[in-house]
Amino acid sequence: MRYFGVFAKKLGMTQIKKDDLVLPITLLLAEKVKVLSYRTQEKNGYDAVLLGCGEGKEKSWNKPQKSLFNGEFSQVIGEFRCKNSLNYEVGDYIDLEKEFSLNSLVDVTAKSVGKGFTGVIKRHNFSGMPASHGVSKAHRAHGSTGHRTYPGRVFKGKKMAGRDGNSQVTIKNLKVVVIDKIDNSDKVLIGVHGSIPGHKNSWCRIYKQEAR
Repeated sequence: MRYFGVFAKKLGMTQIKKDDLVLPITLLLAEKVKVLSYRTQEKNGYDAVLLGCGEGKEKSWNKPQKSLFNGEFSQVIGEFRCKNSLNYEVGDYIDLEKEFSLNSLVDVTAKSVGKGFTGVIKRHNFSGMPASHGVSKAHRAHGSTGHRTYPGRVFKGKKMAGRDGNSQVTIKNLKVVVIDKIDNSDKVLIGVHGSIPGHKNSWCRIYKQEAR
């Protein structure tokens, strides 16, 4: 189980030079990560904290949700498991430079870019039909999907054409190579070695691998 994490906004990819190597990194921006509420093992059966991140607008939240913010609205909120929720106080801001350290490993969860309705070659890496004489307009078709009299149906989960992307994906064991606090602000720039799902300016979750 992953313990504790924060929201961050994906800014894009760049590269840095380290030890005569050029590393591709993804830049994530986290700001104003605030503790809104928490759950305890005794009362709820598990320990977790509800965090808000970014600067949001009042019109984005309904009446029950507005009671969480105490006048300062976040852009996104979400619950994160933790080892002991009593270590956090409602209204406190998370010190990201203490939570994440250089060369530590993190897991990043985000929603992948949607590709719409795609065929089996793009979606499942099928080879396709031979592009030779005698093949009649079936070069990118998936071929037969059914059966004979028994069982007389197509099994669930059969690899066929359909909607691709737009699903939750987790990339594990990404190394933190950049942590930079922007001057005179609550924003912290986190750079991880590798790529993560999602388009630019999309929100993702960064999870620590060690428990707190």
